[in-house]
Amino acid sequence: MEGKNWNVIYSPSAFINDFPGIQIGIERKIKKFAVELEAAYLSNVFDIEQEFVNQRGFRDGYRIKLGVKYKLYDAMSINIIGFYRKTYHDEIETFSMFSGAYFQEIEFSREKSLIGPTLGCTYYKKIWKNISIELGGSTGIGRITVTQSGIPEYAEELESFDNRGTLLDGFDNPGVFQYPIISGQAKIKYNF
Repeated sequence: MEGKNWNVIYSPSAFINDFPGIQIGIERKIKKFAVELEAAYLSNVFDIEQEFVNQRGFRDGYRIKLGVKYKLYDAMSINIIGFYRKTYHDEIETFSMFSGAYFQEIEFSREKSLIGPTLGCTYYKKIWKNISIELGGSTGIGRITVTQSGIPEYAEELESFDNRGTLLDGFDNPGVFQYPIISGQAKIKYNF
């Protein structure tokens, strides 16, 4: 983190994220510290595996990251990042209506909000004049809140939702759960 005090950030690794999107940010350096704020618009439009996206119903959302870095060496920093992600999902499931009187597919919406801290490290390399790259990773534990709307009270879902989820998909049942946060990043920074 040498040179001037501000960086504009573009994160191409956001395209290969489980919830892909366009992510940009800004960083302010103060001596051995740096404060970084990034925001991303997430959309299934950016997902290479479009068919898989349609199965799980991910539509769009946003992600915000606020981090503080401490420079250990010329090219390495440790960081603490506050992470928030909200995603919107369109789902279609088969429900039993009125205690099994008939079955019906119902379209409904699901929202997932994830918040939590991560701890990690980054490697920084100047590649040309005011341009540098940063590679890093972090991990932490967060809280995911799942809500859904559009399901009538008299509808019963046929297959029970699985609250264990996966690292890639998250939880589907409404509620609040602990959830691992794993983040890898590749960033291009313009120093000014």
